[in-house]
Amino acid sequence: MPSFSSLLSGLEKTESGYRATVFEDWLQGRTLYGGLSTALSYEAVRQSLDGTNPPLRSAQIAFIGPASGDLAIKVTPLRQGRSVHFLSVDLVGEKGLATRATFCFGAARGSSLTLDPPAMPDVPDPETLLDIPPLPGAPNFIKHFDMRLAIPPGKEKASVLFWVRHRDIKAHQSVEGLLALADSLPPAIIIAKGKMVPVSTMTWQVNMLQQRIETRDGWWLVQSTAEAIEAGYSSQPMMVWSRDGTAMISATQSIAVFD
Repeated sequence: MPSFSSLLSGLEKTESGYRATVFEDWLQGRTLYGGLSTALSYEAVRQSLDGTNPPLRSAQIAFIGPASGDLAIKVTPLRQGRSVHFLSVDLVGEKGLATRATFCFGAARGSSLTLDPPAMPDVPDPETLLDIPPLPGAPNFIKHFDMRLAIPPGKEKASVLFWVRHRDIKAHQSVEGLLALADSLPPAIIIAKGKMVPVSTMTWQVNMLQQRIETRDGWWLVQSTAEAIEAGYSSQPMMVWSRDGTAMISATQSIAVFD
């Protein structure tokens, strides 16, 4: 069972980009789960740059088709301005284009405008909670994470809070590790309503709120909220906080529900 860090370190350079291989224990149904597709795409971008690029600020990911078998990853620079750098990534599986991502890197700039991100909810420490075993029918990749329910789902709002960490300790303090972890929870509509139904993420918008990825023990608090569901589609805001309460990621998923 390959670890997260071994998958990323095994990314192979080719004439046209990079190549990676998908293993069944990282799948969600018949495809690689979105967090790992995003992390592999970001790793290909990171390896293609010279290390002088500014920090990652935002990413837009479209999950177009299933990613399985051998994957080809192509990085395309889009624009490099004085402070902002855009790159596009196509991840292609055995059945064609699987993921298309756009990563935006931006240098810090002075501004008189400031606004604090949402504060971390008051929740018990993960050490006081029990591990949550995978639910029947849960996707394969869940086994690569430790998960502990921080607050039971609310009755009026489809929102869940979990402490989550990689079982691979090498993944604890990296952007690619945090991107993969941020997409590890099942959609809130499933957990809150107690009904395991097939779902598929169509798009994912990720905003990086901090550039220093620091954790003393690997635990991150992840919140997932289903703000609406209609006609088989759901919008889902997400947040990730560090143990010290620092907001790290805000995100939004658009999800198709098949029930």
